[in-house]
Amino acid sequence: MKKRCFLLPLLALLPLNACTLSTTVGSPWAPYSFSGTEFVPGEGGGGATFWLRQGFIPRTDRPGEMAQNMGRLPAKVGAVAGICYLQASGGKLADRSGIAPYADEQVTIKSHKEGVYVTRTDENGQFVETLYPGEYQLLCRGVGVTAEVKEGQTTLVGIRGGKRMVD
Repeated sequence: MKKRCFLLPLLALLPLNACTLSTTVGSPWAPYSFSGTEFVPGEGGGGATFWLRQGFIPRTDRPGEMAQNMGRLPAKVGAVAGICYLQASGGKLADRSGIAPYADEQVTIKSHKEGVYVTRTDENGQFVETLYPGEYQLLCRGVGVTAEVKEGQTTLVGIRGGKRMVD
């Protein structure tokens, strides 16, 4: 059975596109790919993919044999991983719908309890950050989503920084 993470409304102004995924303790690394609207289990067709394992920092690359047990989450923290992207739709001559990741974009992570963190996306628009458990607001290009981080687990988020209509 596939596990899906759905878009949830947040105060009608900020979309919540976050899901907390936890794998079984001792389980192998599992891929989760961004479909353009949500993270789904499995490797996507060239889109953003995160490799998750219970108690480990999420990875953006497939872990090799030597890295199977590297990168444990520190005690009493969780992780947030995601993608910042521009959504395109339309096209008169050809359908140009899809997403374009924001490379090297600043992501601001805010919490009333923990303060403000700043991180940057990689060349694929992806970011990973370890955080203490709690509720956080993540902002990219002025657009924000809210995500709850749980101890020992990874929360995946997609932040749509804009939408472009193509002729």
